Amino acid sequence: MRLVLSTLDHLSIILSLGIIKKNLENIFNHSIFLSSIKSELIEILKSSSKPLKFNLKLEATYNKPHVDNSSVNRAFKTSARAIYADTNVEDIVDHMFVNILTEEDTYQGKGSGFSLQAIDGVLLGIYKYIPLGGSSYLPLPSYIENKKATINPQNNDEQCFKWAILAKHITGEKKHRINDNYYIHEYKYNFTGLTFPTPLNEIKVFEKNNSATSVNVYGLEKKFQPPLKFPTYKVFPLKVVNEEEEEHFDLILITDNERSHYIYISDFSRLIRSQKTMHKESVVFCKRCFTSFDHRVRHKLSGQAALDEHLKICGSHKPILPAMPIEGTTLKFEAWSKSQRHPIVIYADFEALLVKIEEKKGKKTTEIQKHKPMSYGLIVKASEDVPTELLEELDIQQSVIIHRGSETREEVAKHCTTCTVGQCHNTCHTVGSNG
Repeated sequence: MRLVLSTLDHLSIILSLGIIKKNLENIFNHSIFLSSIKSELIEILKSSSKPLKFNLKLEATYNKPHVDNSSVNRAFKTSARAIYADTNVEDIVDHMFVNILTEEDTYQGKGSGFSLQAIDGVLLGIYKYIPLGGSSYLPLPSYIENKKATINPQNNDEQCFKWAILAKHITGEKKHRINDNYYIHEYKYNFTGLTFPTPLNEIKVFEKNNSATSVNVYGLEKKFQPPLKFPTYKVFPLKVVNEEEEEHFDLILITDNERSHYIYISDFSRLIRSQKTMHKESVVFCKRCFTSFDHRVRHKLSGQAALDEHLKICGSHKPILPAMPIEGTTLKFEAWSKSQRHPIVIYADFEALLVKIEEKKGKKTTEIQKHKPMSYGLIVKASEDVPTELLEELDIQQSVIIHRGSETREEVAKHCTTCTVGQCHNTCHTVGSNG
């Protein structure tokens, strides 16, 4: 279904496809025009069957003053937004209006020489929307099933989300069969307010109904990697909570044309380990970005302690799946307009000896070489607008600094760190004095 609004003094159906309203009142201000049709837009959206997606497109005519036949049509449109029965439609419409006005203001400010001639109208596009959600049973691809890291309830109804939640409590060999072993756990959770099949956006209702409960949901991406004859699958995040509650669930949501199905993840590490690392020992993963942390003893943190520190940073960002460039392509930095030149830069480089060793690291790894720093070079480069006198006053070395180690001067790395920190300290004073 597609609705078209323009500014007629009444609404009429055209070819059963839209509603048109034209600017016969010749309103010449975009903000005033949008305000004049806001209530009608909201009324149409609220009365339409939910869920749905919609977008807006403001159409206007521009010309160059005193230039014949210079009129051009221009449209400013928004991206489609989903709305549900409980969505605050007014807020979304207001946000779209701001986006349209911002885009129009940017167009006018480009210096093209065009001026507004007339506001023609607004196009309201409404589209059928089927939210991603679970329905009846679907088998897992054998590539994932063989990892033995999931429980896939074989339901014959549309309540797969509920069965996937209850699967956490199922024991025994035939965990996938839904019978009394599932029914006896139904009382543990409140599924009130959920629709079945359950859309992804309704999981927050389940979390709200059940205190100290959280749910992550992941999808599967099918990949073909020659010379392998069979496809592989990568797990990627769809919904990840900021903080896991005491009662936490990790689910997979798979799709097959118009059907979808939730599956319980019983061992997250086993599920994605081969996707991210060849390490065979116990590994913990960040469930937002899939960074792995093993338990090998290092000078830095490892295992759960390393993950806890990582989450302090990663937890504030949206979940991602790192993607590598396609084989044969070249990845280039091209956003030079977004770069900023620093007033002072320090360049440093190490030279090291490769010392032969033989030291066991884990069951299958033996270190055979060790890098031993033998010398370093360092130079501080300042931009032309930083006065040389200021650099000299604050004792910033302007020539190349070179340090070589020896049998009696082995602390090359420590010497480099001390020298670099000292130059950085002086540089901070320079930038502050020059700012």
